[in-house]
Amino acid sequence: MFTPDMPWHEAVEKIDSEYRLSAVRVASLDSLNDDPHIKLGNRPDDFRNFRYGNNLIGDDPYHGTMVAGVIAACAATAGELPRPVKILSVRAIPEGDEYDRDVAAAIRYAVDNGAEVVNMSFGKYLSPHRDEVLAAMKYARSKDVLLVMASGNDGVNVDVRPIFPTCRDTKGRRLENQIVVGASTPDGRVASFSNYGAENVDLLAPGENVRSTAPEGGYDTAQGTSIAAPIVSGVAAVLRSFYPDLSAREIREILIRTVTHFPADEMPVPGKSETSRMIQGRQVCLGGGILNAQAAMKEASKISKFGER
Repeated sequence: MFTPDMPWHEAVEKIDSEYRLSAVRVASLDSLNDDPHIKLGNRPDDFRNFRYGNNLIGDDPYHGTMVAGVIAACAATAGELPRPVKILSVRAIPEGDEYDRDVAAAIRYAVDNGAEVVNMSFGKYLSPHRDEVLAAMKYARSKDVLLVMASGNDGVNVDVRPIFPTCRDTKGRRLENQIVVGASTPDGRVASFSNYGAENVDLLAPGENVRSTAPEGGYDTAQGTSIAAPIVSGVAAVLRSFYPDLSAREIREILIRTVTHFPADEMPVPGKSETSRMIQGRQVCLGGGILNAQAAMKEASKISKFGER
């Protein structure tokens, strides 16, 4: 407590003492002593060791179960010759923002255990350890692994406000093994909630009223770019199964090049706005359209040495 007649040096000492006490309390909160990561011996800022975790994935598996069901459905409906697609479940994200260390570790784990496509139905707008995550993504590129990233559900332009893990390196160069997916509506527009961007979103895929598997053997209907991304992942997995000679970069290019273009030249801008604004299709995403699995299969058969299958 300060008094009007208190000498200034005593006031400074008191302020300093109170600041130190506050700093200790904040540090205690920031140390996340109750965080399950800490209890397991994990430190979110320690990237020296990626060998950690356990096989306990039963805590609210709804999101991952929906995503996995979408991927499996794409493989099961791949024309007359359905291709087996194995799903490696790696739970890296709790309900809430993820740690960069978990993202980097999950990518590396998936790559080291044979994944050829990695679905990434998560994202955030702040990445304290961006370089470490980027290093993991480049590691995936060195192993020819395709990364499929959901664009996010906030109706924002990610060319202006990047979402992480971003599809560009620190010099602004595009990662050719990463494809970013927004959500489309049943009538062929960009969904009102979907993030978009002419340079940093590649294409859209259905993201409204998508039915998939739910926990306990059930089914449910969901929406979001988290559902749109695994549709692209599933199609990419089928392409890599039919045409194993095609690289991750080639698969990405095929998927973008063969989109079905938007039926209208303009559509409402995603996001919340008091005024109705319109956006052109080429401003929504790089490909200017929606995933077309059949066209992608046909295009891949022209490029692959295996031809039409």
